[in-house]
Amino acid sequence: MRVRGSEADGDGKVVVCIDDNPAVLEAYEILLKGHCRVVTAALPQEGLRLVKELQPDLVIVDLLMAEMPGEAVVRHIRASGCSCKVLVVSANPRVDHLDISTPLDSLQADWILAKPFDMIQFLVVTSGLLGTSL
Repeated sequence: MRVRGSEADGDGKVVVCIDDNPAVLEAYEILLKGHCRVVTAALPQEGLRLVKELQPDLVIVDLLMAEMPGEAVVRHIRASGCSCKVLVVSANPRVDHLDISTPLDSLQADWILAKPFDMIQFLVVTSGLLGTSL
């Protein structure tokens, strides 16, 4: 179990990233560095603990993880009462073809982004969810 984080810059916003792929977590840190505090977790349970502890502004969750599906992670986040925004990302090809209103309701997410995603698209979506300019 490894939790990594970068110090806050910008408006003191906190982003928790939960993904079982270390390379993806590192990419999130690189993309968001200097704009907010980024805390990463490769295990869903550790990510949920961080959400409870930090009450972040945004949680980025992979939809397809071996230990616990991202959909279950999002349900736990919503049940915890955390008022954070949730960005769900997935390499599942079906994500590209989802009706945008249906997955947002069923996943209880604020936005869904298909992997691989364009770096600019990721920054635009993230800044919109955080209410900042990155």
